[in-house]
Amino acid sequence: GKNKGIPSIFYPQKGFVERGHEVFFLCPQRDPLQLKEEDSEGIKIFRFRLPFGLHFQYVNSLPLKPFFRRIKATVLSNLTWYSFAVYSLFFGLRLARRIKPDIIYAHGLTPVFSAFLISRLVKAKLVIRVYGVKDLYFNRDKILYRIKEFRNYLAFKIPAEYFIFTNDGTEGDLLAKEMGVPEYKIKSWRNGVDFQLPEISPDSKTQMLKRLNLAPGTKIILSTCRLIPLYGMKRTFSMVFDILKEEKNAAFLIAGDGPLRDEIERPVVLSEEYQRIRFLGTVDHEKIKELLLLCDIFVFLPPYHNCTNTMWEAMTAGACIVTTQTGPIEKVLKEKEAILIPLKEEYLAKDIMIDLLHQDEMRKNLGESGLRKARGILEAWPERVEKEVKLLEELAEIK
Repeated sequence: GKNKGIPSIFYPQKGFVERGHEVFFLCPQRDPLQLKEEDSEGIKIFRFRLPFGLHFQYVNSLPLKPFFRRIKATVLSNLTWYSFAVYSLFFGLRLARRIKPDIIYAHGLTPVFSAFLISRLVKAKLVIRVYGVKDLYFNRDKILYRIKEFRNYLAFKIPAEYFIFTNDGTEGDLLAKEMGVPEYKIKSWRNGVDFQLPEISPDSKTQMLKRLNLAPGTKIILSTCRLIPLYGMKRTFSMVFDILKEEKNAAFLIAGDGPLRDEIERPVVLSEEYQRIRFLGTVDHEKIKELLLLCDIFVFLPPYHNCTNTMWEAMTAGACIVTTQTGPIEKVLKEKEAILIPLKEEYLAKDIMIDLLHQDEMRKNLGESGLRKARGILEAWPERVEKEVKLLEELAEIK
């Protein structure tokens, strides 16, 4: 939809279209109301339904203990993966034989096997686009983990022409080298950003607080990410919830949705602090910008990586950032540009954020320093897209 979707997926596809190329995007149909075929700004989208959708939904709704939830999650993820592999191969090959593509572009590690087979059968080049490798690099020495994730590790053995990684701190390029991918095939690029920000007036925050039914003058702590374990949102929510117990003039806004929402929301619904928590769900990009411009603290405390779109957006909006002190983020942000919390000392974040809420000048200085850094190291989306478009044009020998 307009102003929605994942920029790192949409902008390059749109860039290909704007250069005069045809883009056919094949993906699962997650919502029965979605059209099976549609044109979105020149991108021709084709969707297919995976089998057993209702069965999976029913099993997911069963109240199970943690041990059985893990078994259930493992079974469902395997069934989903195998179903996707078969269906994407069938529908992908049928589509590819009709359109005769120059390049098969696989989004993520999950579709690489079917994408590889299709590329060989229709004699097309193969590009694998990886938006992050979760904790595959950090847990690569754990035998049981490698067995559990063997499909994802095996994906690096696919003989693609290029592996394009989002430089998000998960070290996908380093993992690819360890797995034997030739260095010339590896591209590790940061996502682009949109430097254009909406105009805000002196009373914009007052109006926002009014819309959210929060008291005038409330200090805003903001998180903008999917509610998934990878981003550490359970710990972040618990920490900010404790802050709200002490700071009666603070509120927590969460712009994002995901499977953890019910788990972190349900236990606190009847509390007084819950009255100052707002789960905003999926928010369009323009609204995200407004929230970042008006928040007092942006908090993002993932255990492994934080070089993500949400971080770049916070920097370009000049937000005061509190985040995990990871190796990759230290290459971007320094001490006077953000508050960096060592992972083993995460307990310090609570007191640091409480102190920050009372130091307007420090928050302002941190935000301005982060904004200067963003302007110095980040690319606007058109520049970022141009690199990818040119790479694929050269690969397809398009003049």
